[in-house]
Amino acid sequence: MVRVADRSTRRIQALVGVLVGAVCLVLTGVPSIAIAIVRADGALAALAVSVGMSVALGLSPWFRAVALAVAWLAAIVQMAAGLPVLPADVAVLGVLFAVGGSPVRPTRIAGLVSALVGAVVATGYLALPGLLAEPARALPVSLLLLVASTVTLLLAWTFGLLTATLRRARAARAQAAVAAEEAIAEQERGRIARDMHDVVAHSLAVIVAQADGARYLAGTERDRSAETLATVSAIAREALGDVRALLERLRYRQGELPQPGIDRLAVLVAQLREAGLDVELRAGAAPARVPAGTQLALYRIVQESLTNALRHGDRGRPALVAIEWRPALVRAEIRSALRAGATVGEPGHGLVGLRERARLAGGLAVAEPRGDEFVVVAELPLEPQPGGEAASR
Repeated sequence: MVRVADRSTRRIQALVGVLVGAVCLVLTGVPSIAIAIVRADGALAALAVSVGMSVALGLSPWFRAVALAVAWLAAIVQMAAGLPVLPADVAVLGVLFAVGGSPVRPTRIAGLVSALVGAVVATGYLALPGLLAEPARALPVSLLLLVASTVTLLLAWTFGLLTATLRRARAARAQAAVAAEEAIAEQERGRIARDMHDVVAHSLAVIVAQADGARYLAGTERDRSAETLATVSAIAREALGDVRALLERLRYRQGELPQPGIDRLAVLVAQLREAGLDVELRAGAAPARVPAGTQLALYRIVQESLTNALRHGDRGRPALVAIEWRPALVRAEIRSALRAGATVGEPGHGLVGLRERARLAGGLAVAEPRGDEFVVVAELPLEPQPGGEAASR
């Protein structure tokens, strides 16, 4: 793709160069030749200078160094033939403009040197006869001519440099915008991956626990077994719907899909109780406004903690979920009993994602064993945090 784009750009530059050179030859070549004819000498040299300057201007969009060399060659022919200033000489300004915008540093420096040396050479060529004839009268005019030539040629080179600098700055900003967009997309994919993990891990843990209970009840208590299987079916359908919604977010970036919040905590606890984990929920009245990012982080943290308790904890002892609403933050503490002889190894994706969720919401979370319990403590802000998950939604 990049090579195709480069070839296309070169074709456009070549076409522009040919058109510019042709227009320059038509507009300046004819007057230049006419001036030479009026002076009764140098018509052929004037034609050569006009063609040379037009070719230099036509090459300047893509072969800047070569264009500068051709312009110098045409200027040397002009001075050798003793021609006056010709309309074709205007092409020098276009060549210096193009050379000043060259991405190659030596070419830019050659253009700067050419502008300075060219101003001196042009002034000497035009003012030398007057200086030799009447130095006192010609000196002020010569100095004025030198300043004017230097300023004119340097301005052409400087405008080219500034134009190229602005163009590169715009390209850099565009690249930075693309990089920022990709970073945002990567963060969104990370959030989706965490949501996927939480949904699948929690749902499968509940389904496995319910399926085990249904298997034991199948032979003795068919009514309870049927209820358990109905719960399994409902949780599986809910998980399937959540997974489909997450996959839709991967496919379509516009719009926002609903996310579980604090109003779903009671449903979550009920699901865990149905799965065989006794959960005690202590939660006071929530404030009227809780940031969406904080709600989602709180829900996922409680979900991950209780899912771990269901899978790895002692189901014979109740788990405790205590949520305390403070003026500036909400504090959640989830305690679950460890199985006898259980050892806690390296944190898995769930615990790492748990801490990351709290961080993105602008808070913090700690998950560690304390005695015969595994304790998760999270503190999340009740105001949207700049740059956090709440701010990005």
